[in-house]
Amino acid sequence: MRVLAVVGGVVLALLGALMIAVMIDIAGTSPCEEVTAGECFDGSAGKKTVVLALGFAGAAAAIATLGLTLYYAARDRGGRVAALVALAAIVLIALTLVI
Repeated sequence: MRVLAVVGGVVLALLGALMIAVMIDIAGTSPCEEVTAGECFDGSAGKKTVVLALGFAGAAAAIATLGLTLYYAARDRGGRVAALVALAAIVLIALTLVI
């Protein structure tokens, strides 16, 4: 069970790193309303702010999951906290993708 927790933590940490890269890319674009040609964010400035906030929060929670699962694997304590943070990361990332 501990090995599966660590594997899940590694997967979520990689997903979090990918989300940070995507959020940095999105942060560098302007809304399509302001751009006539080139790359733009398909949505309003408010929507972009919400997507960035949820995305960075989900990525941070996903990366934190790795440390918590490693702690759980080493000490056999904190499994519930690791699971809750992993669930929060999944929900925040899913909300980012839906919005």
